[in-house]
Amino acid sequence: METRTPPEGGGRTTLIAAHEAAGWPVVYLDESGFAMDMPRPHGSAPRGRGTAIGARLAEALCGVGLTTSNVDADIFNLWLERDLIPKRPTGAVLVMDTATFHRRADTIEIIARAGHSL
Repeated sequence: METRTPPEGGGRTTLIAAHEAAGWPVVYLDESGFAMDMPRPHGSAPRGRGTAIGARLAEALCGVGLTTSNVDADIFNLWLERDLIPKRPTGAVLVMDTATFHRRADTIEIIARAGHSL
């Protein structure tokens, strides 16, 4: 994986700004669970739970996945390999939260093999 040196005295926000200023695409990833059985006064929808996984580049969504299970490293990696990575040019900086499965060795390897960095 390519190592990018952060600017002196900068935190995460400064580092992200430096990547953007250098022309590297910065992609933000996150997932969120939701209840499909919430009370609703009109219409109908499937009941149960769901999870959405998404990525944003600039002001556009660039990859969204839905699953009826909780997201773990295996589901996240499957989404990375089959949905997000094929849609991204090489050299993107992926920004993720500190969920344990985001830091698993095979997840980091998938990202690096595709030419991206964290």
